[in-house]
Amino acid sequence: MKFASMIRLTLLLFAAIIFAGAGKSGFADEDTDMLLKANGYFDEGKYDEAIREYTALLDKNPTYAVAFHSRGFAYSQKGDLDNAIADYTKALEINSNLSDVYIHRAMVYFVKGDYEKSLSDVDGAQKAGLKDYFDFNDRIAKLPAAPKLPCAKLQITRQEYDNFVSELKKASGRDK
Repeated sequence: MKFASMIRLTLLLFAAIIFAGAGKSGFADEDTDMLLKANGYFDEGKYDEAIREYTALLDKNPTYAVAFHSRGFAYSQKGDLDNAIADYTKALEINSNLSDVYIHRAMVYFVKGDYEKSLSDVDGAQKAGLKDYFDFNDRIAKLPAAPKLPCAKLQITRQEYDNFVSELKKASGRDK
């Protein structure tokens, strides 16, 4: 099996498991190609190009939560926090069970100093199945191609999450 085919299959499995019910019942090859192209731009640090590709995909499929999440992450990497929040929010409106989207939005709220909303998203992540998210990340990390997977940069480790929550509680005065 070619490496690109293996990545595509892994991405599809990732999307099917994590984003079940994300507003799409299946993936067209063209959608997968568009997502992979956008993720490639993202991996190269070409956030404007990635955003343009995610937007084209969303124009075609406006209920594609994965694309909203990914575009939101690209916006956050550019420092465009308001657009990142808007895209994370849209992804959660489509599918409220996306614990990783709650985590990423919580981090943006934290950066903006909105600790209450950040804490609310931490709660949302836990209700959405945070343990399942970390368990899946652990399984993905063990794959031979894991560092090259397009979804790798969107994942957060348990330790990173614990550190973030600790800092959030300190900043909000809830660490007592």
